[in-house]
Amino acid sequence: MILCLLYVLNTLINLSHGRQIFTVNEITQELSGMRRIGQSFWTIGDSNTGSYIGKTNLTSMVQEKITIKGIKNQDWEALISDSKNHIWILDTGDNKKKRKFLSLYEIDPTHIKETAITPVRKIQLIYSSPESRRKNIEAGIYKDGFLYLFEKTKKGSKKKPDLFRINLKSNSSKTQLLKKISELPPLSEITDAAYFNNQIYLLTYQGIFKCISDKKNFCSSYQKVNSSQHNQQESLIVLDRYFWIGNEDGAIFEEIRETP
Repeated sequence: MILCLLYVLNTLINLSHGRQIFTVNEITQELSGMRRIGQSFWTIGDSNTGSYIGKTNLTSMVQEKITIKGIKNQDWEALISDSKNHIWILDTGDNKKKRKFLSLYEIDPTHIKETAITPVRKIQLIYSSPESRRKNIEAGIYKDGFLYLFEKTKKGSKKKPDLFRINLKSNSSKTQLLKKISELPPLSEITDAAYFNNQIYLLTYQGIFKCISDKKNFCSSYQKVNSSQHNQQESLIVLDRYFWIGNEDGAIFEEIRETP
């Protein structure tokens, strides 16, 4: 009886802090973005990891490293999947605020040949002038043919993060102006975002926040829905019953998601 109670207690403790379900550190160092499409789990690392995308088969747990041809990893920060199940790499990190432009790369997973792939489209994001204030962006979502990007502000900042919208439709320009469409309520260190069941979730180092929207505002306020802190958590996936959170060490954690 005592052993049984200890087992239940230990299980409850693990669930309250999330449990590590697997790692991708052998194929993706310094994990910065992840996306799940069916039983394929895709991951990228930031500028120190080279131009590779990791693929994990969630059924067999076989992992492979795939070269992205023709592009350089300046500072890859997020992965987004669109309505065609194509993957967008967001090369939008800029901690030093010195980049002249940011880049987006579209990948069609069905085009992988052996262990390499070439992007099917590239979009360059430019500033309105050389004097424009540079942005550090590590989070985005896809919605109705557009990519929405969320500015990452510094820890403790009271600045309202800028929100940008990029046209991803087939006839969209290969060069687009990075122009904000609105501001969000103050929330520092946004490291990833997810769009699930018409809800926007934002990951920070302090936990996960759900955007509360109204008729006028894309995100008028926040509701904190998870207080996880997994050693510099960088990536988020929202599932029916769980959050999957990836940290910089390449560990993937599963947290129970409260549902209405």
